[in-house]
Amino acid sequence: NSGSIEVITTFDYPGTGIVTQPQKINERGDIVGIFIDSLGVTRGFVRFSNGHFSAPIVDPNDTVGVTRGRGINNSGTVCGEYIGSDGNIHSFFLSGGTFTEYDVPGAVATNLLSINEPGDFTGTFDPDGSGVFQAFVSVGGTLTTFSVPAALSTFAYETNNSNRLVVGYFIDGSVILHGYYRDANGALHFPIDPSGSVATVLFGLNDRNWVVGRYADSSGVTHGL
Repeated sequence: NSGSIEVITTFDYPGTGIVTQPQKINERGDIVGIFIDSLGVTRGFVRFSNGHFSAPIVDPNDTVGVTRGRGINNSGTVCGEYIGSDGNIHSFFLSGGTFTEYDVPGAVATNLLSINEPGDFTGTFDPDGSGVFQAFVSVGGTLTTFSVPAALSTFAYETNNSNRLVVGYFIDGSVILHGYYRDANGALHFPIDPSGSVATVLFGLNDRNWVVGRYADSSGVTHGL
């Protein structure tokens, strides 16, 4: 019911960046994220636990200046997405300087959003170009897709190392955002909304199944949860 927060440090990606958006942190303290430079070009980055930064992460197939870093595990494998020459979002893994392209089979667009220690991953995809996104989780090489019933779109933001939970959010028919989680049996639990919320987003979790996110109230104020 009460607690304290210590701000250890703040940071910005060095150079001409005007926006720095951290996305995930691994157990070593390495942080993956996104920065946008003064020309509006979007790139991924890693801030290592020693405070040093990687060179900008640019997928080789990024033709429009948009590559985003979304997830990182303890081995340093990064996942993220980029916009290709077809104007659609595609995804990648980056390990040891080598990019491996990834798309959900047959999908028009794929967003990779997280990767855990065993190498399992989550994200969202547009199967047909309609703009209606479905969620997916890949565990041990087995891809499972799912959607919250009647949702306009469903996003899977992270799974923990035990794969006991997948967390994220969905957009309902009234274009309102709600949190959800998917348990180890595949059951979806929704909506998850704090009292007074008009928009809830769940972003991440740990191996103790604690979940973190945010919500907005009717006055337009955003709160953490």
